[in-house]
Amino acid sequence: MGDSVPYKAGGIACYMGGAIHVDGELYGTLCFADDEPRDDPFSDAEQTFIEVLIQWVSREVERRQREDELERYEDIIEAVDDGVYALDDEGSFEFVNEAMLDLTGYSEEALLGSHTSVVKTDEVVERAEMVVREMLFGNLDDEATFDLALQRADGDSFPAEDHMTLLWDDEEFVGTAGVIRDITERKERERELELARERTEQILRRVGDAFFAVDDSWELTFFNSRAEEVLGKDAETVLGENLWEMFPDAVDSKFYRQYHDAMETQEQTTFEAFYPPIDRWFQVTAYPSENGLSVYFHDITEQRRRDEALSGLLDTTRALMQAHRPEEVAETVVSAAKRDLGFEMNLVRLYDEDRETLDVVTATDKSPYRPQYDADEGIPGRAFQRGETIRVDDFDEFADSDLVDGEIPVAGAMYVPMGDHGVMSIGTDDPEGFDDTDASVAEILASNAAAALDRVAREQDLLRYQTVVENVRDMVYVLDTEGRFQLVTDPLAEWLGFEPGRCWASARAGCSTTGRSRPSSRRSVISGRATRTGSKSRRR
Repeated sequence: MGDSVPYKAGGIACYMGGAIHVDGELYGTLCFADDEPRDDPFSDAEQTFIEVLIQWVSREVERRQREDELERYEDIIEAVDDGVYALDDEGSFEFVNEAMLDLTGYSEEALLGSHTSVVKTDEVVERAEMVVREMLFGNLDDEATFDLALQRADGDSFPAEDHMTLLWDDEEFVGTAGVIRDITERKERERELELARERTEQILRRVGDAFFAVDDSWELTFFNSRAEEVLGKDAETVLGENLWEMFPDAVDSKFYRQYHDAMETQEQTTFEAFYPPIDRWFQVTAYPSENGLSVYFHDITEQRRRDEALSGLLDTTRALMQAHRPEEVAETVVSAAKRDLGFEMNLVRLYDEDRETLDVVTATDKSPYRPQYDADEGIPGRAFQRGETIRVDDFDEFADSDLVDGEIPVAGAMYVPMGDHGVMSIGTDDPEGFDDTDASVAEILASNAAAALDRVAREQDLLRYQTVVENVRDMVYVLDTEGRFQLVTDPLAEWLGFEPGRCWASARAGCSTTGRSRPSSRRSVISGRATRTGSKSRRR
């Protein structure tokens, strides 16, 4: 606009505006201008906003003219679509037009003489009275507009706009008059505009994702820096070129089908797809329009890998829960670390409580031979004592790593404690080492292994306890809080007349009798109402 008259005369570099019409006649214009040029042309949304604003201003001007005419033409009042009312200084209806009756559902007889609270809640009445006080004694003019919920005769309510003015008689306040407008449609439009604004803000927040845009002939019109980084092509190279010619590997792929479907249906689409040329998974959202397609996408490869690893851990968890020896748990862990995490150098050390050592019980074939460590020795000992995962990316700082071997190249290592049972060591020859997904999945695996080892330890303790009890020749029993047998030794069962061994096997279900008669004193022992003394012992 450098050579244009507006720019030379007033320094206007960009402009948007429109004519305001009232009752079909030109009333004026609504203009927006700036002395700085815009980087981009006005968008469809901005043009639509101006049109809506012009319509709103036109309606406001029309409404104000009708309010002026209210004082002069009572017949016009009855013809308008908005509800019109007049209240005395106590807030009781003195006048309502036909539209007001239609809006509220009340008859004229029901409203006239009634207090305004018949169509307003106490909260709305208090708010209206506060507005009147501000107009009378405050800084407000004699007119005020505010939104409220108006109550219908049938109990429903609707959003309305109340344009209120004060009524005077020789400078004496005699009441108020107002125009009530049903703004249900306006509220709906406002809600739709708010949703549109939220969608726009969401899109703007996601500009950090890779993004490109094409026109309706699939020519690339925008290609941000993140897209350049992810797809390995410069914007200068691809802009103005056909999308499918620039990325021929995407033809006949899910990308191709989803983009074409979005353009044909004009509906947003979100999907996940794999792009072989760069060996990455992407989550893609495409927004179609009549002029083309806008595409946002971000890399979810690590998320997919994590999900697949977690899925594999479900089977591993089942296997861990079926293990009956610590060695079986360790072997399952090593196999899972190789299969689910993809690392072929890993081993498991279990803690020997008697010797206070961490002993290698199993390892993959590619793991170097590892010595026995004391429980506080080396990096495995540190991880075990701290109960925290240790990741090593520079072995110059950790000469005591149990995975360093001159003949086997190791670029990184991870040491994950398995509760108080031992440590899992994982090595990699990948120069990039481990990422957060690797560590997270490894810690879940170690946690499941610790739970399995806890269960194995409890089972072993229980088996030892059961073996000891079964060999006790004294009469011993255990009752729960409700007096049911939890344990009965065979000598006591025989003495009470129960079938030996049955009480241990079905402690919670109760013991079955052999049918032999039992002395009342023995029954008393069972119920806890008597105590036998002598050489026979018992425990409760």
